[in-house]
Amino acid sequence: MTLPMLKTVLFLLLGASAGFVFATLLGDRPGLAPEVSYERLDTWRGGRSTDELLPLAERLDRLEAGLDVEIALRQSLQAELVAITEQMTNLQAGDSERDRQDDPRREEIDRAAIQERFATRFANRADNGSNRRLNQLVEAGFSPDQAQHITERESELQLEALYAQYDAIRDGEPSGPLTNGFDPQNQLRQELGDASYERYLDATGQSTSIGVQRVMDGSPGQAAGLQTGDEVIAYAGERVFNISDLNQLILEGAPGQPVVMDVLRDGQQIQLYVPRGPIGITSGRGGGM
Repeated sequence: MTLPMLKTVLFLLLGASAGFVFATLLGDRPGLAPEVSYERLDTWRGGRSTDELLPLAERLDRLEAGLDVEIALRQSLQAELVAITEQMTNLQAGDSERDRQDDPRREEIDRAAIQERFATRFANRADNGSNRRLNQLVEAGFSPDQAQHITERESELQLEALYAQYDAIRDGEPSGPLTNGFDPQNQLRQELGDASYERYLDATGQSTSIGVQRVMDGSPGQAAGLQTGDEVIAYAGERVFNISDLNQLILEGAPGQPVVMDVLRDGQQIQLYVPRGPIGITSGRGGGM
């Protein structure tokens, strides 16, 4: 689909979506929908709706409220449309430029442009976020130098992941948060060590265990004795901080091999034995394995 066609489709969707929401606000929300009752049946037959029976000032207030919502929705969708159009334009321009010439410095130039745009767009927000991050880490027991190093590594690793995703898009490869297998959080964990990494996660309000939200009926987890509310902290002797860590570990070793899973239950640490493979749980963050 060409860019002009895409713009047309998006604008049509924009108008349709806003119109639908506006109609919904006026027709479906409690207190705004016309009420059909047997007492008012004669009035409806006469062509007058319930809204027409309301005082004029109240009718105007309802219409103004609906229009305010519609305007806000249109502005939001318009901003999103502009962003999408800009991205498509940039991608098309990049493809055309690549077709016109084969510059060996292109990758370096493109990366420099991304870095400059990234730095400009998020400079103020990054400054505020970095200061808050530094304070959190120092309060958690890291020295000011350690806290500074960690925040710098966070930015460097996130930018490296951005480059990996950019390269994948340019090469027509699937892209995602873990493009080319690069995981910024896992890299930071390796550099800090599990103990300091756990302290870092706790200081920045991130998960340090896998909360069991549900245990599937008939699953290996249920057979092993897992319960809703348990917190998985280790699998096969390896510390796990999130569902991604657990998913990676269950793929290692022989399927069906008995492994020890360390669990916190009511503040007490217990050990359960499960066969290596899917456990049959969902975590509090929506992940499952």
